[in-house]
Amino acid sequence: MALYEAHQAAGAANRAPAEQSRLLLRMGQAIEEGLRDAARAAATYRSALELDPAFVPALRRLRGICIATGAFAEAIDLAAREAALAPSPEPAAALVEIGERALATRRRLLDATVAMLERDGLLDLKVVDITREIGMAELDRLTRLVDDIDLLATVEGDGFTMTDVDLAALTARIGELV
Repeated sequence: MALYEAHQAAGAANRAPAEQSRLLLRMGQAIEEGLRDAARAAATYRSALELDPAFVPALRRLRGICIATGAFAEAIDLAAREAALAPSPEPAAALVEIGERALATRRRLLDATVAMLERDGLLDLKVVDITREIGMAELDRLTRLVDDIDLLATVEGDGFTMTDVDLAALTARIGELV
């Protein structure tokens, strides 16, 4: 780690932004994988993206950290940015993962809330019915999202192009989900 930092500091003024970004990416990977410090790795990836906003490998690594730490809104923004820079099925798959994790997080929160209300004797059937309706609405939205993701996944194989897919609407739907 110290070697990366020393190398970066020594030649930062003489190094092109793209080269500095690559060095920061490698540094971030060492921090993430070796030190297991997600916050510091994310900061390093953000630094790489400040130097080169179109550096897709840093976008992907930062997106992975955001998903793992529950920063779903930022992960969605990063996936949309990546899709605009490098159209491929990978951002669509990332959006599916974000949606699934966000839904799982909401379910855990809902379960914890219901358990707390039951424990305290504050749960009444009206709350359960409302909660069930909200849950069903969330599942409906997720179903629509999966349909959109399936469309994106078939873009390459079925004769569609990325221009046939309304990526902005898809991103907005995932934003609604989280």
